[in-house]
Amino acid sequence: MMEKNSSEMKMILVIAATIAIVLTGCSDRTQHLGDPNLASPLGPYWNAIESSAANDQKNSPNSEISYGELVARCMKEQGFDYWPEPIKGETNSTVDADVDEQILIALENGYGIVPRFEALDGTVASEENQDENELYVSTMTSSQFDAYTLALYGPVWNELTDAAQSGDNVTWEWEEAGCDGVATHAVESETIMFSPNDDVTPFDDLIEQMYAISEQTLQTNTGKQLLNNWSLCMAQSKFDYLSWNEIPGQIQNEYDALIAEAQPTALLDQDVVFVDETNSGLPDRERLELLYEKEREVAAADLRCQFEVGRDELEREIQVELEREFVAQNHDRLSKMLSWFELHNS
Repeated sequence: MMEKNSSEMKMILVIAATIAIVLTGCSDRTQHLGDPNLASPLGPYWNAIESSAANDQKNSPNSEISYGELVARCMKEQGFDYWPEPIKGETNSTVDADVDEQILIALENGYGIVPRFEALDGTVASEENQDENELYVSTMTSSQFDAYTLALYGPVWNELTDAAQSGDNVTWEWEEAGCDGVATHAVESETIMFSPNDDVTPFDDLIEQMYAISEQTLQTNTGKQLLNNWSLCMAQSKFDYLSWNEIPGQIQNEYDALIAEAQPTALLDQDVVFVDETNSGLPDRERLELLYEKEREVAAADLRCQFEVGRDELEREIQVELEREFVAQNHDRLSKMLSWFELHNS
């Protein structure tokens, strides 16, 4: 962490652990595209959509480049080094891990929301606890750091720091947000999301309904019973939740409340917290550490209960039945859509 003079702000980098395994139950809208494990009645239609997306991205110069890599390339052009943040689980996938191994991962990482106190207080015990970017900026002078920050976050950075003191709102525009803005815009531009608002195909409304099917699984009688069984299992571990989907949001709210209590005038922007230097800005250590442990205990119990009630299998069965009904009700339009994509992909 770098301290600037008293008229400026102090920056605290909060790096939350990211885990590969999905613990929250929140589904990526693209996860159904041609999923071979789903035995989906909509499989042929998702495959056609996926092929179209792949064809559209194939010719894109940024389609295989991550956000971090785009930032690094941009920063290099500005005369600075930048290291993309590695994602936990990339080299040690949890997809094939057994139940016990996945629960151990949950105990270690939780949902990736609450950081250790040491990540906030700026007193890192050793260099091995810092990432390469933190070490890089720690050797900079104040003027070098200002130039680095301008290249990374653009002129909007100063507006954000001023807003932290004044309480004003700032509109984030990617053109004014440095390499972060350039990379964010590039990634978002390459993300193909079929939506009626995008007017991508003549069948956007149908595709939107296809996406929505996964959101209906827990609204069925079988889905409601599944949630009830999971909730009873969580109660055995002294946790009172009605759905796995609500847990991350509740923990995030508890963490935000701790930060807001310690930093009443702070401005949170992505992973950067600006703190008025007249205030340490640090949350109560004991309460943060309790929340840190709670997150990991809840995540492990959540995952264990999902396994015990057979969430994956039951949700798959429910979804297949819902898709079967959807295909029967929309067969003609689905056939026309399939023909449209086949023509588009040829």
